[in-house]
Amino acid sequence: MRTLTSIGGVFRRDLKIQLSYPVQLASQAVGIAFSLATLFFVGKLVGDNPLLAQYQGGYFEFALVGVLVVTFAGVALQAFTGGIRAETAAGTLEFLLVSRTPLWALLAGWLAWPMALA
Repeated sequence: MRTLTSIGGVFRRDLKIQLSYPVQLASQAVGIAFSLATLFFVGKLVGDNPLLAQYQGGYFEFALVGVLVVTFAGVALQAFTGGIRAETAAGTLEFLLVSRTPLWALLAGWLAWPMALA
């Protein structure tokens, strides 16, 4: 239970930091909406492809799944190094490493917010 509390604490801290930059959050939302609209209209341009019919979806769904997988993989690869860099810059890395929080819980906490944002 303590581990879940630690992960939740890191998540809440990252959420509060992100909410303190509302323009950045809004620009990310606009970027996501623009990307989805682009994929949607490219899907309309491609039309019904018989090669995608066996997957019971069109190009938009196919491309959306691909973008999500690539996004989650990129976030997973960058979250740990980004967490270490941010904690080092804030001067709190040493404090977190000597705390009673298990290392894997700290790493999971660093991954929780970026995955939720992705």
